Amino acid sequence: MSSCASINDDVITKYNELILGHKSKGIILKFSDDFKEIVFEYSYNGELFEEFINKFPQDDCRYGVYYFQYIDNKEQSILKKLVGIEAIIKATDNTEISQSLIEERCGYKKK
Repeated sequence: MSSCASINDDVITKYNELILGHKSKGIILKFSDDFKEIVFEYSYNGELFEEFINKFPQDDCRYGVYYFQYIDNKEQSILKKLVGIEAIIKATDNTEISQSLIEERCGYKKK
């Protein structure tokens, strides 16, 4: 008997739409009410990372995937060649995550 939660097919669809199709800027996932699978909860289409973070509840666990797109042409050409996740950043609440932290972990330097 497996103790791992399964991933709902809708999660895979929404993830692929985000990463490959760029149909949204981010997705929020959560455990189902019975904790047997991870399910899709929300697509974020706004412009500000802080707005995305504010979609997370303060008192419940959620998983988020956010697509950062850099303006720098050199970095943009590198990112176009890569498919997938740039970095995994774990946070126990909203106070432990910020856009500057993500940019730092991804090696992005402002000019």
